[in-house]
Amino acid sequence: LRELLLHGIFVGFGLLWTIALLDAAPSLETLDIEVYDHLRGDDD
Repeated sequence: LRELLLHGIFVGFGLLWTIALLDAAPSLETLDIEVYDHLRGDDD
C-alpha cells in the first residue's frame, strides 16, 4: 500500500485511528485525509 485517500471523515472520530493506519502501512508515500466538522443534512 503506497497511497491512501480518505475523504468525508467526521472530525469527531479523533486521530487515534490515523496512527493505527500509519503503523499498519509504514511504506505509505501519500496519505490524504479530508475531514469535516459538521454533519450534513438532506437539505444542505
